[in-house]
Amino acid sequence: MMRDGKRIVIKTPFLRDLRRNLRSLIISAVHSEVKMLDQFLKMYENKSYSQLTQDEREDREKFYEMKWSLIDSLCSSICECNTCTRSDRDMVYVEDVKGWCCTECYDNDKYFTPSKLYTSPKYNYVAWYNQKKEEFNRLYKKDREEPLE
Repeated sequence: MMRDGKRIVIKTPFLRDLRRNLRSLIISAVHSEVKMLDQFLKMYENKSYSQLTQDEREDREKFYEMKWSLIDSLCSSICECNTCTRSDRDMVYVEDVKGWCCTECYDNDKYFTPSKLYTSPKYNYVAWYNQKKEEFNRLYKKDREEPLE
């Protein structure tokens, strides 16, 4: 298992070009395969799901599974950034999303992980609200504690 924040950085120009070409080759192969699966799925567009035979339903489900499996595999691979979908940059592995994002998105904290909603004060609005409520009470509690004369 890869550790979180592991950077894959290539400095040699020749190896960068090789990496870019290999990534673009893999990405174009996945996209062409998805287009082909879309063509197969168009065969089932004219009929409603209830009008399809059992074999046609199974084939349709297999095509959808294959299509989304390819798309998910590409999204979680090192070929594309999970956030900006750029493929020409150095990548960082992010354990929370079980995928890769470019170093720029990682350094700027642009990638989205569901755990950020609950752990980071930047994204946890309930914690932010409670914090602001405490600050408000602390600031205005002084005014309420003074005795009335």
